[in-house]
Amino acid sequence: GLIGKAEAETLAASYRLFWSVQAVTRLLTEAELDLEAIGEGGQAMLLRETAMPDIAVLAERFAAAKAEAAEILE
Repeated sequence: GLIGKAEAETLAASYRLFWSVQAVTRLLTEAELDLEAIGEGGQAMLLRETAMPDIAVLAERFAAAKAEAAEILE
């Protein structure tokens, strides 16, 4: 294949995280995700769907997934 098993798993995990964030965002708003605008209930839904303990961890994991995916795809 073009990429190894570990890289494929990393891309798949990144895709799942990105898809979960996008799906929740589309359910909650037609605009870009604004954590203040979606309120505590929306944030709780986002955390539940991404299996993250809090928004800070989600933001860190999202940024890391983005960087990892970009590195593999470059």
